[in-house]
Amino acid sequence: RPNSGAEQRDFVGLLNKKDFSDVTLMVEGKQIFGHQVILASRSTYFEALFTHDFSEKESRVVDFNDSGISYDQLMQLLRHIYSDNIKIESKYIYDLLSVSSHHSNLILFLSAG
Repeated sequence: RPNSGAEQRDFVGLLNKKDFSDVTLMVEGKQIFGHQVILASRSTYFEALFTHDFSEKESRVVDFNDSGISYDQLMQLLRHIYSDNIKIESKYIYDLLSVSSHHSNLILFLSAG
């Protein structure tokens, strides 16, 4: 995990940039460009998706369209992963807890890392 603030900003700067991305997350019909090495190194949820025999490993697409999570909520979670910082805007906390109570995979996503 990065130790300096500069390194953390560098990772956040990569989030949702098509250049050098190797995985696409789909939510609300929108694409979010990601990086398997960052996601897997900071989240056991993504590590499992990318290393075990799940369809996401081969397709390089993770589909959150039917997960009940919004684009903005997923971006908040991804910012946490890319920055290694748990600053989630307060307006999303209730929604994320509500969604995670219905989706065990999201609970793993929220608690892993």
